[in-house]
Amino acid sequence: MATTSSLGIGTGVDLNAMLTKIMAAERQPITALNTKIAAATTKLTTFGVLKSVLSGLQTAASTLSNPLKLTALAATSSDATVMTASAAFNASAGSYAVNVTNLATAQKSFSNAQASGTSFGSGSLDFDFSGTTKSVLLNDQASYTLEEVSAKVNGANIGVTATVISGSAGDRLVFTSSSTGATGAFTLSATADPVSGATVSLGNLASFDTATTGLARATAQDANLTVDGVAVTSSTNTIS
Repeated sequence: MATTSSLGIGTGVDLNAMLTKIMAAERQPITALNTKIAAATTKLTTFGVLKSVLSGLQTAASTLSNPLKLTALAATSSDATVMTASAAFNASAGSYAVNVTNLATAQKSFSNAQASGTSFGSGSLDFDFSGTTKSVLLNDQASYTLEEVSAKVNGANIGVTATVISGSAGDRLVFTSSSTGATGAFTLSATADPVSGATVSLGNLASFDTATTGLARATAQDANLTVDGVAVTSSTNTIS
């Protein structure tokens, strides 16, 4: 059987060349569009680089426009493992002796130990922050496990977090203030509904364990220090 390797054999017309030219002509708009896209991409890249350079120049110009920033000082600490220091741009030269009496701490309190598997009745846990009461409601079911009470406290976002620690003496709730300093101190009471379907009243969690030795309790307190003998107090461990 005979085969044809080229279109137009015997006719004198080179159909292969003609087809190639037709296809090239049809591709011209696409080729032109791709060229424009490449050019636009190059321009965008150039504009991006220019914007970045101008932003840096603007920052430098802002610094140069304020003479105080040109003479800014750096602060160093004689013992960076104890205290670090930084200086504002308008700080004056000086040397200061810092004596820390105590750091700022957050309150951490423990509930009395509860038997494993104990369930607690409904009601509310009422946290008092220097006369301001914030309550955690537990009223959407008849009883709660210690883990469920913990989740309710954490979900209320009142400035106290709760975790559960299980030990040989039983399970405890650990209440920790979300902020350091005396303003984060709190006391706890409970408004307990009659026990129904639970092991004990919610009131069993309302008092802190102050008798068991070894618990990592912490008292809410401000940081107290002196700077060249001048007393300074702060609710955090960052002092300005």
